[in-house]
Amino acid sequence: AALGDAHGAFVAVDADGALEKARSLDRLVATEGSDAAQLKYPLLGIPVAVKDTLCTKDIATTAGSRVLDGWRPRYDADAVARLQAAGGVLIGKTACDEFAMGSRGLTCAYGPTLNPRAPGLYAPGGSSSGSAAAVAAGVTTLALGSDTGGSVRLPAAWCGVVGFKPSYGAVSRRGLVAYCSSTDVVGPLGASVAQVAALFDAIACDDRHSGGDETVAAVLSDDDDDDDRPRVGVVGASFRLGGDASTAAGPPGLFEVPPLLDGSTIVDVGDDNTAGFTPSLVRRACAAYHVIAAAEASSNLARYVGRAVAPATSVSAWRTASQTNFATLEGLVGAECLRRVALGRRLLGDRHEDALYARAVGVRAEVRAKVETLFEQIDVLALPVAPPALVASGSSAVASDGTPIPGGGAAATDVADVDDDPFVAAVADDLPVDFADDDLTAFASLAGLPALVLPTRSSSANQPGGSPIAPAVQLVAARGRDRWLLRLGARLEAAGW
Repeated sequence: AALGDAHGAFVAVDADGALEKARSLDRLVATEGSDAAQLKYPLLGIPVAVKDTLCTKDIATTAGSRVLDGWRPRYDADAVARLQAAGGVLIGKTACDEFAMGSRGLTCAYGPTLNPRAPGLYAPGGSSSGSAAAVAAGVTTLALGSDTGGSVRLPAAWCGVVGFKPSYGAVSRRGLVAYCSSTDVVGPLGASVAQVAALFDAIACDDRHSGGDETVAAVLSDDDDDDDRPRVGVVGASFRLGGDASTAAGPPGLFEVPPLLDGSTIVDVGDDNTAGFTPSLVRRACAAYHVIAAAEASSNLARYVGRAVAPATSVSAWRTASQTNFATLEGLVGAECLRRVALGRRLLGDRHEDALYARAVGVRAEVRAKVETLFEQIDVLALPVAPPALVASGSSAVASDGTPIPGGGAAATDVADVDDDPFVAAVADDLPVDFADDDLTAFASLAGLPALVLPTRSSSANQPGGSPIAPAVQLVAARGRDRWLLRLGARLEAAGW
C-alpha cells in the first residue's frame, strides 16, 4: 500500500505529477478564465484515481501482480489519456485483485484492501477494490476501474459508492491489462451519479484499437427520451438462487418504487410466463461467464510466461515452459490467479472433449437473446448486485498465498445442491470459490449491457447481520442506453432512494 493509505486502496501515488498538473491548470484558469476553462475541460482539476490494470505512462503498472513488478508503460491507456485531456488530475494507481481475478479485493500481491465503511469486518468487493475504497474514504472524487463480470459493481455496492459498467465497446480497452477480453470494460466510480456521468462522457471513445469495428456512435443510442414513467422490471420475493432464504435476491423493501417513479409500470421479470428472467438463466449465465473468462485468461496470461524465464532462453525452451501448466509462474502469481488459469487450460485441453467452452459460448448467445426480448418489455431492470449474505460474511476468501482471509465473504453455495441444470452441473467442480459473488452481475457482462450501481438510503437495521453498509440497487438497461440510464440514476438519487 502507498504511504499514508490506511485502507490499502493505493499501490502508487503520483504526488509530483498531480501537483504539476494542478499548477498547469491553475495557469490555464488564470489565462482563460474559470468559465471558459471549465467549458473546455469538463473535469477541470478533479482528482481521479486509476485502477492498476490501466496503463499509465512512466508510472508503474502491475495489475496487482509481482509478475509486472517494475513495468512502466510507455503510453497511457486511452481512457487515462482522455480523462487527463478533459482536465482530470491523475493522483495514483489503485489496488486490485491480481490480474483482476477476484471479486473481494483480497488477492492483490501487495496486500488486501480494507472496506472504509467497516475496516476489518467486511470485504471491499473486487476486483476494483482500491478504486471503490478510495472514493468511499474521500481520498479522491472519482476513480476508474474495470468490470469483467462485476468488478466495478461489486466494490461500488460493498463500499457504498456509485459505480457504472458501460456498454461493451463504449470505452476503449486499449491499455487495459486483459483478463477476459470479450467482457472487459473500463468503468467509472464516484460519490454521485453526476460525477460518474461526467467521467463516462470524458472517456467514451471508439474501441477500434482493441479489435472492435463499432464506433461509439454506433454503440451508444441517441435516445433522449426521459420518460417519467419507465417500465421497471424487478425480481419478486420468490426469486431464489438457492434453497436457502439467505440467497434471496434482496432484503424486503429494496424494490419499493420511489415517488419519482410513481405511476411506472412494474413488471415481475422472474416469471417464466413473462420476460423469463429466471434464477436458472442467471445461474447459467454466471457459470458460462466463468468458463469463458478462464479460457480467455489462460490465453491472455500466456504472454507473461516470458517474464518468468531468462531473457536469453530459446524459443523452444519458452514453448516448453508455456506447456507445463504455467509452472514458471508459480511463486510469481497467487493461488487464485493460478487456479483460474489452470481451469482455462483444462477447459481448452484435458476437458476439451466435454465441449464446455463451446457450450458456454452457446449459453452466452442464449442470454443475449433472452435479454433482447426482456428489454422489449421493460426499459430498466432493477435488482441487487449480489445476494446480501455475501456482504455480511464469514472467512472463505483466499489470499494470494492460498491462505484463508477473515471477512472475505460468505462461502460460495454448492451449485450441485441448488441447480440441476446439466451445463451448470458439468462445470460446478471447476468454478472459483467466489463464483456466487457474480450471480447477479455476470448476465449483463455476457450481453454487453450498461449497469449502474446506486447505494440506497435504507437503514442498517434492515441489513443482514445489522451491516453498516446499506444495500445497493443495480439498474440495467439495453445495450447503448448508457446515458439514458445515467440520467435515470441521477433522478433516483435526487429523489433520495
